[in-house]
Parts: sequence; C-alpha cells; structure tokens
Amino acid sequence: MKNRRTSGGFYKDLDAAREKSGSCNCVTFVILFALVFILIEIIVFSFFKNLKSAPNFEGSSNSSVQITNNFSKVDLGEGNAQLSLSQGQLCSAMPQNLNCLISKDGIVISGKISLFLPQNASVFIMPKVKDEKVSFEISKCTIGKLNAPKFFSYSIAQALNKSLSKQIPELENSKVQDVELEEGVMLISAKPK
Repeated sequence: MKNRRTSGGFYKDLDAAREKSGSCNCVTFVILFALVFILIEIIVFSFFKNLKSAPNFEGSSNSSVQITNNFSKVDLGEGNAQLSLSQGQLCSAMPQNLNCLISKDGIVISGKISLFLPQNASVFIMPKVKDEKVSFEISKCTIGKLNAPKFFSYSIAQALNKSLSKQIPELENSKVQDVELEEGVMLISAKPK
C-alpha cells in the first residue's frame, strides 16, 4: 500500500499531465473550426458576389458618340482608302443579341457570348493587321469582375471576322495597312491588291 497516493497528489499529477499534453483541447478545436468556417463563408460569398456583378468596362465610353448603322469610305488617292465602321454596325451584324463598345482601348463585347458563359460575360478584343487582313485578338475574357479562360470566347472573334467581311465586302480585295480605334468607330486603312 506504499504506492497509494493521497487525493491531493492525484490532482497535482492530473494537472501536470494536462499541461504536458499541449494546449489543443476540445474548446480550442471548436474555436478553430468556427474561425475556419467563417473564413470559408467570406471567401465563397465574395466569389459569388464578383461572379454575379455587372461587367467592368475598362475602356472609356462616351455617350455623345452617335451610333449609326453604316460605314463610310474615304478615298485617300492612289487607290488607298480609309473605311470607318461604327459600333452600331459592328454589333448589328453579330449573331447574338450582344452589347458592344468601341473605344481607343479596344472593343468590348458583353452579353451571352457562348453557351458556357453567363449573361454578364465580357470579352476585350484588339483588332490587328495580320497577313494584310484585319484580325481580332482576344486580350481578356471576364465573368462579372472575375477573369475567365480565353478559350470560352474564341467564337466571338470568328463572328467578328465574318461580320466585318459581310459588312465591308471591299476588304476582300484589299490589303489592310492599319487599324485604328476611336470612340465608337473602327478605322481601317487599306489599298487595293
């Protein structure tokens, strides 16, 4: 019976064992779980808030720009010409009901761009001259305020190319030299082949 401890020694040993086991107990585990849960909720909430928000146009829009549905051709002499295409004409020839904005920073097309993208998707496009033709390069695709992969919007660049050749058939027999963007207008400088 010499190994029998007194009740005071037992509690001292129990307290010492508790201190050695670390500070992780049920209470701290519950608090940690609650904090992680709250953090995950905040992240999910902000993700869906950004996903549902309206597209953020980085280009400037000018409400005083008159949108017309025709293009004009200015003869610059020696067969050179400058063609101007308004954003109204560019949008009217698109296969879907989309909104578009032409600014100095690029062309922004928003709406239901493809089957895989929601209604608040936007594509930022820059026209370039490639092989003496106008080519549209996708610079960014967004859903609300979140970036999306560019491959979702490749069909819109093809639709723009078709739209351009349909609206301005003169471009088929021309060598495009330069493409410039102004507020509400795309200017194409070309010469005959």
